Amino acid sequence: MLIKLADYKVEIDSLDNPGDLTFLDYTGRQSYYKQGYYGQNVIVAVVDTGIAWDHKELKDAYIDGKSFVAGNDSYYEDHGHSSHVSGTIAGKNVGIAPQAKILAVKTLDDKGTGNIERTIEGLKYILNWKGKKGEKVDIVNMSLGASSELEKYPDLLNKYHQAIKDLVTNNIIVIVAAGNTGKKEHQYPAFFDEVVTVGACDIKNRIANFSTRSEAVDVCQNGVDIVSVNYKGGYMSMSGTSMATPMVSGIAALIVCKYKSLFKKLMPELALYEMLKMNTIDIGIKGVDDESGAGFCTLKSFSNILMTIGDTKMYVDGDVITLDVPPQVINNRTMIPVRAPFEAAGGKVTWDEQNSIVKIIL
Repeated sequence: MLIKLADYKVEIDSLDNPGDLTFLDYTGRQSYYKQGYYGQNVIVAVVDTGIAWDHKELKDAYIDGKSFVAGNDSYYEDHGHSSHVSGTIAGKNVGIAPQAKILAVKTLDDKGTGNIERTIEGLKYILNWKGKKGEKVDIVNMSLGASSELEKYPDLLNKYHQAIKDLVTNNIIVIVAAGNTGKKEHQYPAFFDEVVTVGACDIKNRIANFSTRSEAVDVCQNGVDIVSVNYKGGYMSMSGTSMATPMVSGIAALIVCKYKSLFKKLMPELALYEMLKMNTIDIGIKGVDDESGAGFCTLKSFSNILMTIGDTKMYVDGDVITLDVPPQVINNRTMIPVRAPFEAAGGKVTWDEQNSIVKIIL
């Protein structure tokens, strides 16, 4: 039974520089950087097409790896997909958790295809892997999938499922792509209960038309025009749930990093799963849905606030709030009331009249 990459499209063949990486900040990564958490002491296994370990973005990120591709003992990248994924997780400049380490588990060949048996071998390797200092894997990223045709082979499906469950039982979270069929259907491993299934949206929080819909979708993240590593050198932009998945894996790496630092122990898989689903902003259909799951996964709330000069109506994510005082232009400067927009974004504003002090808590 074949397994392949979650379909994707290359928007730009090659870039010399990554350019604007603002889209990464929508993960809330800066809020963790300010606390000193960059993914250090966290290991993410990427089950994919290998890694370009000599790329400037990845040479400090990769820790080890192994190939399960017949006739190819090298886990060096020969396709491009996996290095792009790995860069989003732990790239020096393009990564969400730039101090995390990547364990490259090559189960897909230079055409991006493999099989379930090979993937199961890779998952068992991850379960038993230990680093030179006794490190263990914290997170597994799987930007790949098999169709519902797998259900015709129940023995194979059960073995695949068991390999996933063995990881989760051992506190290794498995984060996977929903798929890119644009339809409501089953994909595997996305349809296993134990995984975190990631759908794709764009930077404006609109669900991508290619993102597979299903009740298995847990969360979504940006998967459109994601700039990361080009394994041949430089950078490239790609789109797909393959790209949204490592965005969530990078977020998970920051959460694990903070947990390990605070509690000096491994983070329970269930706690991390709940943290990812709790750290979401509802988009699209109200509540949990089969497009975005619990919503847009981020470590910091982002609100779309719209105000117009002279108008007391303020729009927060489309909802109307009436201001006491409208925005004004005074001496060629735009002045807006402070309390309403900050509190709408989850902050708090207090006024100390005696000392004439405004305090803003974010």
